[in-house]
Amino acid sequence: MRFETIPAMYNELANKYGNSKAAIRYKVQGVYKDITHEELREMVECFALGLMELGIRERDRVGIVSENRV
Repeated sequence: MRFETIPAMYNELANKYGNSKAAIRYKVQGVYKDITHEELREMVECFALGLMELGIRERDRVGIVSENRV
């Protein structure tokens, strides 16, 4: 498969593997929670909409601060 963009690729994969676990976990009250590809897609879409609400547009630069861990 060939994709024009990373979002196009991930949308295709989320459609194909929607209910399977993504390789991402997050901690809730000290316990790690697995999430599905569909849940991850929803979280990313909400984050993107939040950036748009703040006035961030295509080609704007955004810094992300996160914990550094393996």
